[in-house]
Amino acid sequence: MSKKLAITGLVLYLLFPLVALAVSFDLPGDNLDIMKAIRGIFGTAFTLFVATAIVSFVYAGILFLTAEGDTSKIATARKALLWGIIGVVVAILAYSLPLIVITFLGV
Repeated sequence: MSKKLAITGLVLYLLFPLVALAVSFDLPGDNLDIMKAIRGIFGTAFTLFVATAIVSFVYAGILFLTAEGDTSKIATARKALLWGIIGVVVAILAYSLPLIVITFLGV
């Protein structure tokens, strides 16, 4: 992967919460609803995680298809698939963590 593509992806990834904050605030009444902002951030982050997971699974599939029976390439494809699955599990846990905390605190 080229450095320009990686840096562009990182910048876009870091800007997503700002976009969610900009969309989630009601500017005319200056009503700052923090829960609405948090939901916007987590909703945007979860959408980004889902998109990343789809890309990682497609990448792992391409690695499997192009392995041509080479055991080292198949091992690389399995690692990519495993890390994609781990990423999905972490994303689901991260998305459900605020709900768990809110339920635990009784807010």
